[in-house]
Amino acid sequence: MMALADVPLLDAVKMASATPAKILNIQDRKGELVKGKDADIVIFDDEINIDTTMVKGNVVYSKDKIKI
Repeated sequence: MMALADVPLLDAVKMASATPAKILNIQDRKGELVKGKDADIVIFDDEINIDTTMVKGNVVYSKDKIKI
């Protein structure tokens, strides 16, 4: 969305998190980082390459940090 429609990063993140959670009626546990929700997190760099993924607060993916 950022590239195709010039959507700002924060709006694109909301479109991929809070909006689907609301549509699926699971916003009580998904869609934002607040106490009591599942703590599903994707951490990415400035170019939106995924670095780390957490599900319910547990790391399920972590990119190798070795730099050549």
